[in-house]
Formats: sequence, structure tokens, C-alpha cells
Amino acid sequence: RIIRKNDDETRWVNGLGEAQFDGNGNILSMYGTIMDITERKQTEQELHTKNAENEQFIYTVSHDLRSPLVTVKTFMGYLEKDMAEGNQEHITKDIQFIHSAADKMKLLLDELLEMSRLDHVEALPVRVSLLEVLTDVLVTLAGVINERKVDILLPDTELMLYGDRPRLCQIWQNLIENAVKYSRDDNIPRIEFGVQQVSGETVFFVRDNGIGIDP
Repeated sequence: RIIRKNDDETRWVNGLGEAQFDGNGNILSMYGTIMDITERKQTEQELHTKNAENEQFIYTVSHDLRSPLVTVKTFMGYLEKDMAEGNQEHITKDIQFIHSAADKMKLLLDELLEMSRLDHVEALPVRVSLLEVLTDVLVTLAGVINERKVDILLPDTELMLYGDRPRLCQIWQNLIENAVKYSRDDNIPRIEFGVQQVSGETVFFVRDNGIGIDP
């Protein structure tokens, strides 16, 4: 790694050389080559970064796919029961939840395919409302929410977010899943979302009645 004198630009070079010595071991001359390999190093770094992103994304998708699968399985059970009872209103609701969960799984798989492309371009940030994000997440997690009869309290204020929508959903999904996972066995899980202003900054919080964590 060198800094080129004429323009102070950092470059990477590969040097190969061989020296000629006299009988006393003193260098008489040296010859060799210096090759600029900056572009190669940059490509290697990009591939390394890409591989790390792919590994993380594959792990994330495999984790996130579990929730819509749970929703499908849960509401398939409800659907069988409601069909046996002839409850048309519940049957319609069951099918809607199953469709939504299937759509979520398709979206995750499409993202995985997109991420696997070498020419993948990062998603452009978009404007989306907080309540819209939370609603999408709650539909995805409908299975575990219904199984545990989770009481969800949404914020009473609307707020627009700006960012990568799938990743924004992922944040809230993980927070809800953790709150349900670490809830108390003797209580109905209660999860509250909120937004407040602290010293000019917008602060989001998730509050639950679970076992708690060390501050």
C-alpha cells in the first residue's frame, strides 16, 4: 500500500525483485517489476463485502421466513375448524391471513434472488408511514400473535419514515418476536409501541410485560 507522490492517491502495488550480491554479501544491483493492482484489490474487497452481505441476508431471510410459515400453519388449523363449523366470516378472515403470509414469503424469496445477483443495487429509500409498517408486520406475525393472544397497543400518533421499507419492517418484526418469545407464561403478552421527542430527537420504544432485560 503506497501513497502516490504526484497526487497523494492511495494505491496498491505488487513488487517482485531480485538482487545481485558481491562476494561480501553487499548488494551490487537489483532488478524487478512494480505492478499497480489497485483495481484488483478493490474488486477483491467488493467481492468480500458482497459475500458477507449474502451470508447475513440468507441468515436473515431464513429467520424471517419462519414467522409467515407459522401464520400459515396456525390459520390453516383455524380454517379447518371454521369450515367444520360453517363459520363463513372466520373462514374469510383465515384465508386473508394465509394469503398475506404467502405474499410475505414470496417477497422474502424475491429479495433473496435479487441479492444473489452480482450487479445487485441497494434498494432506494422510500417514504412510508410508521403505522403502515407496523400493520404489515402484525399481519406477518398474525399466527404467533393469535396463538399467544398477544395484546398489541399501537402508537396514537402518525409518523412518516424514510428508508429501506423491508429493513424497517424487519426491525419491528424482530422486536415483536423477541417480546413474545420472552413473555411470562402466566400472563397474556402485552406489547406497546410508542414515539416520543427527547432533546429534539424522535425516539421509538417498545414496551412489554415480559421477563425484562438487564438495562
